[in-house]
Amino acid sequence: MQKFRSIKRKKQMGFTLIEALIAVAILSIGIMATAKMQDQSIRGNFISKRISTSVFFASGEIERRAGIDYSNATDSDNDGAGGLFDIGNDADDSIAYTQNGHTFNVFVNVAEDDPIDDVKTINVIVTYNNNRIAEFPYILRAD
Repeated sequence: MQKFRSIKRKKQMGFTLIEALIAVAILSIGIMATAKMQDQSIRGNFISKRISTSVFFASGEIERRAGIDYSNATDSDNDGAGGLFDIGNDADDSIAYTQNGHTFNVFVNVAEDDPIDDVKTINVIVTYNNNRIAEFPYILRAD
C-alpha cells in the first residue's frame, strides 16, 4: 500500500492582487454614491429655498390684499376668471422682489363674481426665472 504524502503549504500573508482590486472597486463605488448624494442634497436645498421664498412673498401679498377694501380689488384688464392664471404683462398687477441677487416676480389677478356673486377671487402667482413656483388663490367677499 502506498502512502500519500501531504504537501504542506506556507501560510499566506496579506491579500492577493484580485482581492485588493475588488476592495478598491467597492470603495470607489461607495465614494461616488456619497458624492452624488451630496450633489442631490445641495440641489434639493436650493430648490427648497426658492419655494420657501416664493411662499413668503405670495403670503405677504395675500395678507396685503386681504386687508384692502372689497371695492379696491379690481380686475384691471377685465378678463375675469379667464385671466386668473395670467403672468407677465397680462396680469392685473405685478411686483418684483429681489433677494440675494435673485428676482422673484409676483403676479396678482382678480376675477369679480367668481365663483359666485359678491366675491372676488384673487390669484397670486410667484415665478422665478419665468418658471411658476407657487400659486395661491384667495377669496375676498363683499361685506
